[in-house]
Amino acid sequence: MREEIKSVLLKNGYTIKSNSTTAPIRPRNILFLYYQSKNYQSLRNNDILPLTLRELEQYCQVNGHHFIFKQADHHTLNSMFDSDNLIETDGILMLGTEYHHRPSSAFYSCGKPIVILDGLYPEEPISTVNIDNAYGVFKLIEYLFLMGHRQIGYIKSRIPFGCLQAREISLYSALRKFNMTLDKKNILEVSTESKQIQEEVGQFFLQKDNLPTAFFADNDFLAISSIQAIQHAGYSVPDDISIVGFDDLDICTLLKPYLTTSHVDFSSMARIAIRHLMNMIEEPDFPLAKLTVATKFIERDSVKKIN
Repeated sequence: MREEIKSVLLKNGYTIKSNSTTAPIRPRNILFLYYQSKNYQSLRNNDILPLTLRELEQYCQVNGHHFIFKQADHHTLNSMFDSDNLIETDGILMLGTEYHHRPSSAFYSCGKPIVILDGLYPEEPISTVNIDNAYGVFKLIEYLFLMGHRQIGYIKSRIPFGCLQAREISLYSALRKFNMTLDKKNILEVSTESKQIQEEVGQFFLQKDNLPTAFFADNDFLAISSIQAIQHAGYSVPDDISIVGFDDLDICTLLKPYLTTSHVDFSSMARIAIRHLMNMIEEPDFPLAKLTVATKFIERDSVKKIN
């Protein structure tokens, strides 16, 4: 079959390159930057860092490459991109979950290929690999709609880390598709500390009348903290209030009711980011890309079907 295909290609004027001239890929040095924000400490309980490190380590071991792990914050990040510090570096993979700033000029002046994992910068000329928030949020809102919910509230992080801004935009878009709107009085902005979240959510539920029947939370951490506060305020989840999260972290099944959410495949995201970075290293003209990985809807016990 292969020879037949080759024959057809040659007859139609195609040139077939021989693999024998392909130069072997030499060992490369990758800098893995983990950006940390002091405002994100309480949320730093997901698996994205160890999963990324595992995927990077496995890739380097199999292919004979090397990587260096460095941590950075708002004060030290730009110095990491100084060309004098990158002489032995071939490319940079940055975990941007906690980075909610616009990339500075240092990103572009370092002269090295860069891929940001879990950081959404649609207007910036930089390659990124992200969650498909639009699909994940849509499936959650679709589920709430099919379960009979027409009044949906929003538990929103006060600090828009990572892809949360895109997640909010996706929420409004999904609601419109089902002819639903989000009333401002049903939007609850909360902190990142569990104790503060529970206090803020508790006050909201004690002071509000005509509550929505369901809430979408920016992530699982906010959802679980909110469930505890809702129950403490005297409501039952899901009998009185339904709630969904996003990410599918381990905490989703630590407390009852188990949380309905959207599963994010961080391992696949990391693999895609690493491979794209290697393509950029090996081919200087390789195009920038804005890549997304679809989520998977996970139904559990935190949503009640209503008439």
